[in-house]
Amino acid sequence: MRVRRWLDARTTAYVVVALMLLAQIAFGFQLRTVYRCQQKYATETAHALAERDGAAKADRAAFDQMFAVLLDTTATPADRYQALLTYSEVRRESDQLREAHPYPAPRTC
Repeated sequence: MRVRRWLDARTTAYVVVALMLLAQIAFGFQLRTVYRCQQKYATETAHALAERDGAAKADRAAFDQMFAVLLDTTATPADRYQALLTYSEVRRESDQLREAHPYPAPRTC
């Protein structure tokens, strides 16, 4: 008689529903963990990109200024040399900024 009780359709349905509910709860926790991991990675990447964008803009502006001075026919050799030094300094600062804000390492969540 006990065996027949477990084979009853209603009892089987309850067991299946309970197992599905447990599986869904476990899956929900897993999804939340993956979501938090990806959210952290996206935030770190956005921060690195924002800082590196400033370095790239400074590089481009210094390069454009140096290029304009080098092509200027009225510029003196001292002006050209100063433009090269300025670009070199900006480039060095930008490289330091990039090193201080690397891209986060790829990860599997």
